Amino acid sequence: MKFNAKNTFFLLFAIVATAVVAKDKIELYFITGGFGGGRGVEDLYARMALYYFSVRIFTDYIPFGSGFASYGTYASGEYYSPIYTKYNMERMHGLTESSPSFIADTYYPALAQFGLVGLFLFFLFWYYLTHKAIISFRKGCQKEAVIGIIIIAFFLIESISDATLTHNRGFFMMMLLGLIFSDIKYKLNMSSLEEIK
Repeated sequence: MKFNAKNTFFLLFAIVATAVVAKDKIELYFITGGFGGGRGVEDLYARMALYYFSVRIFTDYIPFGSGFASYGTYASGEYYSPIYTKYNMERMHGLTESSPSFIADTYYPALAQFGLVGLFLFFLFWYYLTHKAIISFRKGCQKEAVIGIIIIAFFLIESISDATLTHNRGFFMMMLLGLIFSDIKYKLNMSSLEEIK
């Protein structure tokens, strides 16, 4: 990929335009999140609460997190993890034991159950795939690399507000990503064989 002033300006413009359009949602979900007007922690919106307490879980359970199926996943709501009670989340709408409907609402907070080690490995995985796509772009597989980078960006953005990675649509997108990288590997192997001949 070629990084020049025009591409950099366009990317910055797209980021700023997206932030302006999504300003209200960003403020609601991640900044105020239900705070204000004399309201307490139990009035936090579920998404904001999951993000807020995931930071505390990261710091309280260094380095491996609180354990599998203990926070931010369907199983942690189905069998109601004691983590929610420990952090007084059991009274928040959508995070109660009787109605845990918003517990698996996003993906990034669920990384708290894997700790800093899991967080590092998660982003290392995406970095590795992005790096591989950029290298293949430079070696002539532009179309496949761009599709791969778009899918990676989709996952990284979508995981902010949805648990796509753990749903069927995430499964199909991961299959497509695997096929893309398989196609890249095949094309690069064929081109290196042709160079040998």
